[in-house]
Amino acid sequence: GTVSVNPDGSVTYTPNDNYHGTDSFTYIVTSGGVSESTTVNVDVTPVNDAPVATNDTAITDEDTPVTIDVLPNGTDIDGDTLSIDSASVPSEQGTVEIVDGKLVFTPAENFNGDAEITYTITDGALTDQATVNVTVNAVNDAPVVESSIADQTLAEDFTPYSIDLNTAFSDVDNVDGELTFSVSGNSNIQVAIVNGIATFTPTADWNGSEALTFTATDPSGESVSQTVNFTVAPVADIVADKATVVEDTPTIIKVLDNDT
Repeated sequence: GTVSVNPDGSVTYTPNDNYHGTDSFTYIVTSGGVSESTTVNVDVTPVNDAPVATNDTAITDEDTPVTIDVLPNGTDIDGDTLSIDSASVPSEQGTVEIVDGKLVFTPAENFNGDAEITYTITDGALTDQATVNVTVNAVNDAPVVESSIADQTLAEDFTPYSIDLNTAFSDVDNVDGELTFSVSGNSNIQVAIVNGIATFTPTADWNGSEALTFTATDPSGESVSQTVNFTVAPVADIVADKATVVEDTPTIIKVLDNDT
């Protein structure tokens, strides 16, 4: 430590930072040309020092938990055993738990970017706070079926109509219409897809059943499909009839013979 003499003749002893134990200093008193020295023994008692938490970083992928061991970066000059007292993270970024003395961060569903965890360590009496900056890398999510397209029951030679595939499929990564659509399984029902709008046109006089599979694909090639059953019921085709008759003579006309 250090010693200084005050104007009133007293002395001030200041221990070095974080020192505890025994120390001593010698002072000399002079009077009438006579000097005398005396040694003072000082017992510096220990006082608990707060631990020091250090900011950390971590990296994980979207929708993937990560375990972060922050305690090795914390210090305590007294050598006390440290533990994590608490931890928090904004809910829109994810959740954080303390498991076996470590932080376990789980990103919020589909979250990517930077998350900041605030944590507190303790030596059992005093605490200190620091942060962990977690970089969450974006991972492509496949498209999903947003709503099922109902099976279709139609009449032969039905009037063309449309279904919006943009409402049937969705992709959290591609909210600006970046999905592409395709259809398979249609031999007799004609389908044209423009900007996600599927327009259905019949083949003349055809009836029967077909299972059409619609597929949505994102720019990374991930896709999802759903199948819709189309049933086209037959409709009688009525053909106009003609006959030649003799005046005042009943005639039988078979009108059904040429209908199908």
